[in-house]
Amino acid sequence: MKDILLTESEIISNWKDNSIIPLVSICCTTYNHEKYIEDAIIGFLIQKTSFPFEIIINDDNSTDMTKNILLKYKNLYPNIIRLNIQKENLYSQNIRVMGQLCKMARGKYIALCEGDDFWSDKNKLSIQTKVMIENPKTNLSFHPANLISSNNSSIISFYGKKIRKFSLIDICNKGGGFLPLASIMMKRETLKKFEIHEKFYNHMLTHFFYQVIGSLEEDILYIPNIMSVYRSMHEGSWSRKVNDNLNEKLNVAYVYINSIVEFKKIINKSQGTVLNKAANIRIYNILSCIEISYEERVSFYNTYKKIMNVKNKLIYFLIIKNDKLYKKIKKIRQYMKN
Repeated sequence: MKDILLTESEIISNWKDNSIIPLVSICCTTYNHEKYIEDAIIGFLIQKTSFPFEIIINDDNSTDMTKNILLKYKNLYPNIIRLNIQKENLYSQNIRVMGQLCKMARGKYIALCEGDDFWSDKNKLSIQTKVMIENPKTNLSFHPANLISSNNSSIISFYGKKIRKFSLIDICNKGGGFLPLASIMMKRETLKKFEIHEKFYNHMLTHFFYQVIGSLEEDILYIPNIMSVYRSMHEGSWSRKVNDNLNEKLNVAYVYINSIVEFKKIINKSQGTVLNKAANIRIYNILSCIEISYEERVSFYNTYKKIMNVKNKLIYFLIIKNDKLYKKIKKIRQYMKN
Protein backbone atom coordinates (compact mmCIF):
# COMPACT_ATOMS: atom_id res chain seq x y z
CA MET A 1 0.00 0.00 0.00
CA LYS A 2 1.55 3.24 -1.15
CA ASP A 3 0.36 6.75 -0.47
CA ILE A 4 1.85 10.22 -0.04
CA LEU A 5 1.60 11.07 3.64
CA LEU A 6 0.95 14.52 5.03
CA THR A 7 3.10 15.69 7.91
CA GLU A 8 1.56 15.85 11.35
CA SER A 9 1.14 19.62 11.18
CA GLU A 10 -0.55 19.31 7.76
CA ILE A 11 -3.01 16.73 9.09
CA ILE A 12 -3.84 18.83 12.14
CA SER A 13 -4.26 21.98 10.03
CA ASN A 14 -7.26 20.34 8.34
CA TRP A 15 -9.06 19.94 11.65
CA LYS A 16 -11.64 22.70 12.03
CA ASP A 17 -12.26 21.94 15.67
CA ASN A 18 -9.53 23.50 17.81
CA SER A 19 -10.24 21.08 20.64
CA ILE A 20 -7.39 18.76 21.61
CA ILE A 21 -9.91 16.01 22.38
CA PRO A 22 -10.32 13.66 19.39
CA LEU A 23 -13.75 12.88 18.01
CA VAL A 24 -12.56 9.44 16.90
CA SER A 25 -10.05 7.08 18.51
CA ILE A 26 -8.48 4.52 16.19
CA CYS A 27 -7.63 1.39 18.19
CA CYS A 28 -5.20 -1.07 16.63
CA THR A 29 -3.68 -4.28 18.01
CA THR A 30 -0.54 -5.82 16.58
CA TYR A 31 1.81 -8.74 17.17
CA ASN A 32 4.63 -9.78 14.84
CA HIS A 33 3.14 -7.84 11.94
CA GLU A 34 6.34 -6.34 10.51
CA LYS A 35 5.16 -7.23 6.98
CA TYR A 36 1.79 -5.53 7.41
CA ILE A 37 1.70 -2.92 10.18
CA GLU A 38 2.99 -0.10 7.99
CA ASP A 39 0.00 -0.55 5.66
CA ALA A 40 -2.31 -0.24 8.67
CA ILE A 41 -0.61 2.92 9.96
CA ILE A 42 -0.61 4.55 6.53
CA GLY A 43 -4.31 3.71 6.18
CA PHE A 44 -4.93 5.67 9.39
CA LEU A 45 -2.74 8.63 8.52
CA ILE A 46 -4.21 9.21 5.05
CA GLN A 47 -7.67 9.83 6.52
CA LYS A 48 -9.09 13.16 5.36
CA THR A 49 -11.13 14.60 8.21
CA SER A 50 -12.21 18.01 9.44
CA PHE A 51 -12.21 16.69 13.02
CA PRO A 52 -9.38 15.53 15.30
CA PHE A 53 -8.57 11.84 15.65
CA GLU A 54 -6.01 9.84 17.57
CA ILE A 55 -4.29 6.53 16.81
CA ILE A 56 -3.71 4.12 19.71
CA ILE A 57 -1.63 1.03 18.87
CA ASN A 58 -0.91 -1.87 21.21
CA ASP A 59 2.09 -4.07 20.51
CA ASP A 60 1.76 -7.39 22.32
CA ASN A 61 5.53 -7.84 22.86
CA SER A 62 6.39 -8.62 19.23
CA THR A 63 9.59 -10.54 18.59
CA ASP A 64 10.16 -9.16 15.08
CA MET A 65 10.66 -5.57 13.86
CA THR A 66 7.09 -4.42 14.51
CA LYS A 67 8.04 -2.25 17.51
CA ASN A 68 10.74 -0.45 15.50
CA ILE A 69 8.20 0.46 12.81
CA LEU A 70 5.77 1.72 15.46
CA LEU A 71 8.43 3.88 17.09
CA LYS A 72 9.40 5.36 13.72
CA TYR A 73 5.86 6.59 13.11
CA LYS A 74 5.41 7.67 16.72
CA ASN A 75 8.43 9.98 16.31
CA LEU A 76 6.95 11.43 13.12
CA TYR A 77 3.43 11.88 14.54
CA PRO A 78 3.90 12.33 18.32
CA ASN A 79 0.64 14.25 18.84
CA ILE A 80 -1.52 11.80 16.89
CA ILE A 81 -0.06 8.36 17.65
CA ARG A 82 -0.10 6.83 21.13
CA LEU A 83 1.70 3.54 21.74
CA ASN A 84 0.96 0.88 24.33
CA ILE A 85 3.93 -1.49 24.13
CA GLN A 86 3.69 -4.58 26.33
CA LYS A 87 6.70 -6.07 28.12
CA GLU A 88 5.14 -9.53 27.97
CA ASN A 89 2.65 -11.16 25.66
CA LEU A 90 -0.86 -10.70 27.05
CA TYR A 91 -2.74 -12.80 24.50
CA SER A 92 -0.98 -15.91 25.80
CA GLN A 93 -2.39 -15.01 29.23
CA ASN A 94 -5.91 -14.81 27.78
CA ILE A 95 -6.02 -11.01 28.15
CA ARG A 96 -7.82 -9.17 25.35
CA VAL A 97 -5.73 -6.10 24.60
CA MET A 98 -8.26 -4.38 22.34
CA GLY A 99 -10.38 -3.79 25.41
CA GLN A 100 -7.43 -2.05 27.07
CA LEU A 101 -7.09 0.30 24.10
CA CYS A 102 -10.79 1.11 24.19
CA LYS A 103 -10.38 2.11 27.85
CA MET A 104 -7.56 4.46 26.81
CA ALA A 105 -9.63 6.01 24.01
CA ARG A 106 -10.67 9.65 24.39
CA GLY A 107 -12.92 9.90 21.35
CA LYS A 108 -16.69 9.74 21.26
CA TYR A 109 -16.34 7.06 18.59
CA ILE A 110 -13.92 4.13 18.37
CA ALA A 111 -12.74 2.67 15.05
CA LEU A 112 -11.15 -0.77 15.23
CA CYS A 113 -8.42 -2.41 13.15
CA GLU A 114 -5.88 -5.19 13.61
CA GLY A 115 -2.29 -4.75 12.51
CA ASP A 116 -2.44 -7.15 9.58
CA ASP A 117 -5.50 -5.45 8.04
CA PHE A 118 -5.76 -1.90 6.69
CA TRP A 119 -8.12 0.84 5.56
CA SER A 120 -8.21 1.42 1.81
CA ASP A 121 -10.40 4.54 1.60
CA LYS A 122 -9.02 7.89 2.82
CA ASN A 123 -12.59 9.07 3.47
CA LYS A 124 -13.55 6.11 5.68
CA LEU A 125 -13.51 8.02 8.98
CA SER A 126 -15.37 11.00 7.54
CA ILE A 127 -18.05 8.86 5.88
CA GLN A 128 -18.59 6.60 8.88
CA THR A 129 -18.57 9.40 11.45
CA LYS A 130 -21.10 11.39 9.42
CA VAL A 131 -23.43 8.38 9.34
CA MET A 132 -23.05 7.88 13.10
CA ILE A 133 -23.82 11.54 13.82
CA GLU A 134 -26.86 11.49 11.54
CA ASN A 135 -28.14 8.37 13.33
CA PRO A 136 -27.59 9.25 17.00
CA LYS A 137 -29.32 6.12 18.35
CA THR A 138 -26.97 3.83 16.42
CA ASN A 139 -24.21 2.30 18.54
CA LEU A 140 -22.24 0.57 15.77
CA SER A 141 -21.77 0.93 12.02
CA PHE A 142 -19.78 -1.20 9.57
CA HIS A 143 -19.05 -1.69 5.89
CA PRO A 144 -17.83 -4.39 3.44
CA ALA A 145 -14.17 -5.20 2.94
CA ASN A 146 -11.92 -6.66 0.30
CA LEU A 147 -10.70 -10.08 1.38
CA ILE A 148 -7.16 -11.05 0.44
CA SER A 149 -6.15 -14.64 1.14
CA SER A 150 -3.47 -17.02 -0.07
CA ASN A 151 -6.00 -18.57 -2.46
CA ASN A 152 -8.05 -15.71 -3.88
CA SER A 153 -9.55 -12.29 -3.34
CA SER A 154 -13.19 -11.36 -2.93
CA ILE A 155 -15.56 -8.96 -1.17
CA ILE A 156 -16.93 -9.91 2.24
CA SER A 157 -19.90 -8.59 4.21
CA PHE A 158 -21.47 -6.97 1.16
CA TYR A 159 -25.20 -6.70 1.89
CA GLY A 160 -26.41 -4.48 -0.94
CA LYS A 161 -25.84 -0.97 -2.27
CA LYS A 162 -27.94 0.95 0.25
CA ILE A 163 -27.52 1.89 3.90
CA ARG A 164 -29.60 -0.50 5.97
CA LYS A 165 -29.97 -1.91 9.47
CA PHE A 166 -29.20 -5.34 10.89
CA SER A 167 -30.23 -6.90 14.19
CA LEU A 168 -28.66 -9.11 16.83
CA ILE A 169 -30.43 -12.06 15.21
CA ASP A 170 -28.72 -11.33 11.87
CA ILE A 171 -25.32 -11.32 13.57
CA CYS A 172 -25.92 -14.56 15.46
CA ASN A 173 -27.32 -16.36 12.41
CA LYS A 174 -23.94 -15.81 10.72
CA GLY A 175 -22.12 -17.39 13.67
CA GLY A 176 -19.61 -14.62 14.38
CA GLY A 177 -18.42 -13.68 10.90
CA PHE A 178 -21.08 -11.12 10.07
CA LEU A 179 -18.76 -8.16 9.58
CA PRO A 180 -15.01 -7.39 9.38
CA LEU A 181 -13.36 -6.05 12.53
CA ALA A 182 -11.58 -3.30 10.57
CA SER A 183 -14.96 -1.95 9.46
CA ILE A 184 -16.31 -1.35 12.96
CA MET A 185 -16.98 2.11 14.35
CA MET A 186 -18.88 2.26 17.62
CA LYS A 187 -19.71 4.64 20.43
CA ARG A 188 -17.20 4.63 23.26
CA GLU A 189 -20.02 4.90 25.82
CA THR A 190 -21.58 1.67 24.50
CA LEU A 191 -18.46 -0.30 25.38
CA LYS A 192 -17.93 1.59 28.63
CA LYS A 193 -21.13 0.10 30.06
CA PHE A 194 -19.50 -3.33 30.01
CA GLU A 195 -16.24 -2.38 31.74
CA ILE A 196 -17.81 -3.21 35.10
CA HIS A 197 -17.98 -6.86 34.00
CA GLU A 198 -14.22 -7.20 34.44
CA LYS A 199 -13.93 -10.92 33.70
CA PHE A 200 -15.78 -10.58 30.44
CA TYR A 201 -14.26 -7.28 29.34
CA ASN A 202 -10.64 -8.22 29.97
CA HIS A 203 -10.70 -11.86 28.93
CA MET A 204 -13.62 -12.52 26.59
CA LEU A 205 -14.20 -9.34 24.57
CA THR A 206 -13.53 -10.59 21.03
CA HIS A 207 -14.55 -9.65 17.48
CA PHE A 208 -17.92 -11.36 17.84
CA PHE A 209 -18.86 -9.52 21.02
CA TYR A 210 -18.15 -6.05 19.63
CA GLN A 211 -20.83 -6.88 17.07
CA VAL A 212 -23.19 -8.20 19.74
CA ILE A 213 -22.70 -5.29 22.16
CA GLY A 214 -23.25 -2.81 19.35
CA SER A 215 -26.61 -4.41 18.48
CA LEU A 216 -28.12 -5.01 21.95
CA GLU A 217 -29.94 -1.69 22.26
CA GLU A 218 -30.33 -0.67 18.62
CA ASP A 219 -29.85 -2.31 15.23
CA ILE A 220 -26.43 -1.75 13.69
CA LEU A 221 -25.98 0.30 10.51
CA TYR A 222 -24.51 -1.05 7.27
CA ILE A 223 -22.71 1.39 4.95
CA PRO A 224 -22.23 -0.08 1.43
CA ASN A 225 -18.81 1.52 0.74
CA ILE A 226 -15.89 -0.95 0.59
CA MET A 227 -13.31 0.83 2.74
CA SER A 228 -10.94 -1.73 4.27
CA VAL A 229 -8.93 -4.84 3.47
CA TYR A 230 -9.03 -8.05 5.49
CA ARG A 231 -6.07 -10.38 5.14
CA SER A 232 -6.79 -14.06 5.77
CA MET A 233 -4.79 -17.29 5.85
CA HIS A 234 -1.42 -15.56 5.60
CA GLU A 235 1.59 -16.81 7.56
CA GLY A 236 1.22 -16.10 11.26
CA SER A 237 -2.46 -15.12 11.01
CA TRP A 238 -5.10 -16.27 13.47
CA SER A 239 -7.21 -17.70 10.61
CA ARG A 240 -4.27 -19.79 9.33
CA LYS A 241 -3.45 -20.99 12.83
CA VAL A 242 -6.99 -22.22 13.45
CA ASN A 243 -7.39 -23.72 9.97
CA ASP A 244 -4.14 -25.71 10.13
CA ASN A 245 -4.40 -27.02 13.68
CA LEU A 246 -7.31 -29.18 14.86
CA ASN A 247 -6.41 -28.74 18.52
CA GLU A 248 -6.43 -24.96 18.05
CA LYS A 249 -9.77 -25.16 16.25
CA LEU A 250 -11.22 -27.12 19.17
CA ASN A 251 -9.73 -24.82 21.80
CA VAL A 252 -11.03 -21.71 20.03
CA ALA A 253 -14.51 -23.27 19.91
CA TYR A 254 -14.43 -23.95 23.66
CA VAL A 255 -13.33 -20.37 24.39
CA TYR A 256 -15.94 -18.91 22.03
CA ILE A 257 -18.87 -20.87 23.46
CA ASN A 258 -17.74 -20.42 27.07
CA SER A 259 -17.65 -16.67 26.39
CA ILE A 260 -21.22 -16.79 25.11
CA VAL A 261 -22.31 -18.69 28.23
CA GLU A 262 -20.66 -16.01 30.44
CA PHE A 263 -22.07 -13.13 28.40
CA LYS A 264 -25.59 -14.50 28.72
CA LYS A 265 -25.31 -13.88 32.46
CA ILE A 266 -25.11 -10.11 31.97
CA ILE A 267 -27.83 -9.60 29.34
CA ASN A 268 -31.55 -10.33 29.33
CA LYS A 269 -32.97 -13.78 28.74
CA SER A 270 -34.39 -13.15 25.26
CA GLN A 271 -31.04 -11.81 24.02
CA GLY A 272 -29.31 -14.83 25.54
CA THR A 273 -31.63 -17.14 23.61
CA VAL A 274 -30.62 -15.41 20.38
CA LEU A 275 -26.93 -15.89 21.27
CA ASN A 276 -27.53 -19.63 21.45
CA LYS A 277 -27.91 -19.53 17.66
CA ALA A 278 -24.28 -18.46 17.28
CA ALA A 279 -23.13 -21.04 19.81
CA ASN A 280 -24.92 -23.83 17.96
CA ILE A 281 -23.30 -22.91 14.66
CA ARG A 282 -19.89 -23.42 16.27
CA ILE A 283 -21.11 -26.62 17.97
CA TYR A 284 -22.19 -27.95 14.58
CA ASN A 285 -18.80 -27.13 13.08
CA ILE A 286 -17.06 -29.20 15.74
CA LEU A 287 -19.48 -32.14 15.86
CA SER A 288 -19.50 -32.46 12.07
CA CYS A 289 -15.70 -32.27 11.75
CA ILE A 290 -14.78 -35.93 11.32
CA GLU A 291 -11.06 -35.03 11.47
CA ILE A 292 -11.54 -34.35 15.20
CA SER A 293 -11.47 -37.58 17.18
CA TYR A 294 -14.66 -39.35 18.14
CA GLU A 295 -13.80 -39.06 21.86
CA GLU A 296 -13.22 -35.30 21.66
CA ARG A 297 -16.51 -34.70 19.88
CA VAL A 298 -18.38 -36.76 22.48
CA SER A 299 -16.73 -34.72 25.24
CA PHE A 300 -17.67 -31.54 23.42
CA TYR A 301 -21.29 -32.66 23.25
CA ASN A 302 -21.40 -33.48 26.95
CA THR A 303 -20.05 -30.01 27.78
CA TYR A 304 -22.68 -28.09 25.81
CA LYS A 305 -25.71 -30.38 25.52
CA LYS A 306 -27.82 -28.05 27.69
CA ILE A 307 -27.68 -25.27 25.06
CA MET A 308 -27.70 -27.57 22.03
CA ASN A 309 -30.48 -27.35 19.44
CA VAL A 310 -32.33 -30.31 17.94
CA LYS A 311 -30.18 -30.35 14.78
CA ASN A 312 -26.97 -30.77 16.76
CA LYS A 313 -28.51 -33.41 19.02
CA LEU A 314 -29.42 -35.40 15.90
CA ILE A 315 -25.87 -35.07 14.61
CA TYR A 316 -24.61 -36.30 17.96
CA PHE A 317 -26.98 -39.25 17.79
CA LEU A 318 -25.46 -40.22 14.45
CA ILE A 319 -21.95 -39.88 15.83
CA ILE A 320 -22.46 -41.76 19.07
CA LYS A 321 -24.70 -44.50 17.65
CA ASN A 322 -23.21 -44.97 14.23
CA ASP A 323 -20.09 -43.00 13.43
CA LYS A 324 -19.52 -44.98 10.23
CA LEU A 325 -22.96 -43.99 8.95
CA TYR A 326 -22.25 -40.34 9.64
CA LYS A 327 -18.98 -40.52 7.71
CA LYS A 328 -20.83 -41.98 4.73
CA ILE A 329 -23.43 -39.19 4.89
CA LYS A 330 -20.61 -36.65 5.08
CA LYS A 331 -18.96 -38.07 1.96
CA ILE A 332 -22.25 -38.02 0.06
CA ARG A 333 -22.82 -34.37 1.00
CA GLN A 334 -19.32 -33.44 -0.13
CA TYR A 335 -19.80 -35.30 -3.40
CA MET A 336 -23.11 -33.51 -4.07
CA LYS A 337 -21.48 -30.11 -3.43
CA ASN A 338 -18.74 -30.88 -5.95
